[in-house]
Amino acid sequence: MTAEIHSILQERGLVSAAKVAVLNLEAVKVYLGPKWDKLAGLVCAFFEAAIKQTFKPGDAFFKSGELGYILIYRDLSVEEAQRKCAELSQDVCRKLFGAEGIEFAVRNVVGQVDSSLLKNYQNVTAAIDQSLEQHGKETVIFADRGPPPAEIETAAAPLNLNFTQHRERSFACTESGLSFAYRPIWDCVSRVILTYLCQPIPSQGVDTALLSTTGFCSVSTGDADCALLDRTILAHCAKRIDTLRKDGVRLLLGVPVHFSTLSRPRPWKMFNDLYSQIPPALLRELVFVIFGLEGVPNVRLVQEMSKLATSRHVFCVTEPDNTVAARFAYVRAHAVGLELPRTRGRERQVLESVKTLAGDARKNGHESFVLGVTNTSRAVNAMAAGVRYLEGPAIHPVIADPRCAFIHELEDLYAPKTA
Repeated sequence: MTAEIHSILQERGLVSAAKVAVLNLEAVKVYLGPKWDKLAGLVCAFFEAAIKQTFKPGDAFFKSGELGYILIYRDLSVEEAQRKCAELSQDVCRKLFGAEGIEFAVRNVVGQVDSSLLKNYQNVTAAIDQSLEQHGKETVIFADRGPPPAEIETAAAPLNLNFTQHRERSFACTESGLSFAYRPIWDCVSRVILTYLCQPIPSQGVDTALLSTTGFCSVSTGDADCALLDRTILAHCAKRIDTLRKDGVRLLLGVPVHFSTLSRPRPWKMFNDLYSQIPPALLRELVFVIFGLEGVPNVRLVQEMSKLATSRHVFCVTEPDNTVAARFAYVRAHAVGLELPRTRGRERQVLESVKTLAGDARKNGHESFVLGVTNTSRAVNAMAAGVRYLEGPAIHPVIADPRCAFIHELEDLYAPKTA
């Protein structure tokens, strides 16, 4: 197959190529259990047959991963290749596991590759893969679950906002009326503050000093409005990262996302319309912090989290007293953590939850984090338990304009906190 690709590139010079891959393969494996070993060969055979149906003489493909393929279209434009891949993905989604109730999805990355790859790289197949990831246009096709969802427009009515640690108060605010602050997250292993969690502020205002203890900003008027809020934060953070990069500043911004935005078809489409358009260079500097996981079945958690497979940094916020080892064993995430209650009391139980979290995360190969650390005692105990990332007023005050990463030492926990 490599010889065919060499021949095509030498002959044509510039061709359209695509990377087509099952996005949530781990979820499929978990769902099928022991049956996966028997079905894997049949699935590959079906996939390859579907690919060949899109081909004309002179086209070629090769495998990339367990259920991923690189396709070379000799005579198609990029737009024509995108249409071919969309049809292929829809066919695969419908005929494989869509009917089984799995959130089955296929990721397409389509672009052009040229013959210079033959001169500049020894491994041309790896070079094509890398070129597509850097310069291709990505789309994600999901299993057909009925008529296409209607386009969700930006809500004109005010959002009814509240905070996960401050449910007794609500704030009416339009999307355009939101302001933003940033909660510094300390990597106590590397001794640096590199990441800032974006926190929306309603137009009525919330005391900035309380933002680290109010929890995540949420919406009480339905999943569509939650997705609108998430998309608004994502747009703000992507624009901010782009500006910082142009100024030569490199740091990470945390984007809080409701789990319902990932798991509901219409909210996900609304969010993904923006997410899929963000350049990979910017995505690498965004941390997606997923919250609202209460009551979500483990298998559902695995399959929905795979939608963020193109992002390097994903944090999951779990519930206190949850068995993290079992719940997140198969979840693709960088870190798992929790919010501490904003009020004092039950300190022994709180610290025990933190200790269990850190141990379970370590067993799964995840890092751990704790948000809303209100005093030095909680911070020190979390560090002693092995928690890597800490945030809260005891760590560093909320700031309005993050401009740099900076060293933060243990002794800074005991210094006066000034923004």
